[in-house]
Amino acid sequence: MAHGQSTPHPRQPDQPEWTSRGHPFERYANMPNGKRNDQHESAETDSLLARNGGRKPSAEVLTAHSVVAFFVILFMGFSLFMHFTNCPLYPWTMKNVRKGWENEVGSHELLRQNWTMQEYEHTLLEESWKRQAQWHEKEKERKEREEEQHQEQVRKAWEAEAERHRQALEERNRRETERMDSQRRKWQREIDEHDRLVEERRRREEEERQKLNMFWGQVESHQCTTYATREYTALLMNLPTTWEHRVEACKATALEIHGVSYLPKTCEDKGPGVVLGRWEINQNEPDCATFWNWYKDKGCTSQQSGKRRIEHYLENLPHGGDWKEFCATTPASFRGMHFIGAQECFQYNQGTYGHWEIDDSSC
Repeated sequence: MAHGQSTPHPRQPDQPEWTSRGHPFERYANMPNGKRNDQHESAETDSLLARNGGRKPSAEVLTAHSVVAFFVILFMGFSLFMHFTNCPLYPWTMKNVRKGWENEVGSHELLRQNWTMQEYEHTLLEESWKRQAQWHEKEKERKEREEEQHQEQVRKAWEAEAERHRQALEERNRRETERMDSQRRKWQREIDEHDRLVEERRRREEEERQKLNMFWGQVESHQCTTYATREYTALLMNLPTTWEHRVEACKATALEIHGVSYLPKTCEDKGPGVVLGRWEINQNEPDCATFWNWYKDKGCTSQQSGKRRIEHYLENLPHGGDWKEFCATTPASFRGMHFIGAQECFQYNQGTYGHWEIDDSSC
């Protein structure tokens, strides 16, 4: 290598190639202006051509750009118009605002006048209602006074009517009481007179009967009619055929049986001079006294019935006597209870039996 000759600086492996020639911006800055602009336009054109494939923009793209630009301009114009229109600093806006306020003031004034008119009408209506209320109150008081007066008149009329009715009722009761007292006195006089006549006739008949010496003859005892009772009959003797009070004489003449005097139970008028008397004597008649024997407990009538059946046999039944009558009238006593006769009667093998059904909780 010769002395004084510059030796090229060796390029580093990682250093770009343009570093040895200087930075592209440094070269661009050192260019003249005319050449720099030409080169810049050439570079932009080259880049657009490179992106568009080296072709110019089409008509559709230009139209779309124009439409977008038109709408942008239209939007900006509308915004400016609205701004200037609504801005309170502009006179026409202030005028519109004042006009709106004046309209609102007028509306409020009309509304106030309407409210004032309504308030006045309400005041008139309230005064009318007050006058009507006062009139109704006075009318109510007047009607109440009239009603009270009417009620007082009706009450007085009712009291007068009630007093007249009470007096009339008292007078009617007094007259009715007097009439009833008079009628009772009359009836009592009639009863006394009747009793006097009966007693007088009985006395005369008794005197006549004693004079005639009437007595009972042909006394006969008959069969037993019921428990411990026998029938007797007799004819009234010394009875004149012309005697009119034959039955009365029969009823007044006593017959002595077993040492005791008895008046006849019935008297039968058999014709002139014949009167038959009948007696039923229930004392000192042992042959007519039946009794129960052969007590037998027949058990419960049925389950849960609460009843038990008791059976007895009737002893000493008179010959020819009515077995049903004697069964029903012969008293019985058992289990601390007393019965005047059997509850049910029946005959079996010419014997008479009585049945009783008594309460028994064990059944």
